Amino acid sequence: TKKKGDWEASYGYYEIGANAVVAAFNDSDFGGPGGTGFTNRQGHKVGLGFQLTDAISVNWTGYVVTPLNPNTSTTPVANSLNETVFRSQADLNYKF
Repeated sequence: TKKKGDWEASYGYYEIGANAVVAAFNDSDFGGPGGTGFTNRQGHKVGLGFQLTDAISVNWTGYVVTPLNPNTSTTPVANSLNETVFRSQADLNYKF
């Protein structure tokens, strides 16, 4: 968004395999509970943005993240949880 009245929308589906990346380097917003990075996750990211003035915008991002391959054994995949995470974030940005 660049000028007053502009809006934007985004959607993404993501999968991060159990051994795809080092969990500490994974996107913490897309990870599990507690705000730390997790692997073995899949989910949706939805975003909306609106330009209130030429200098101020408001944005919202929502996540629904679930295990890619739920752990059914007694030995869990490293840094992976069998929990669904619902996360919502709002931002107010000022450009100068």
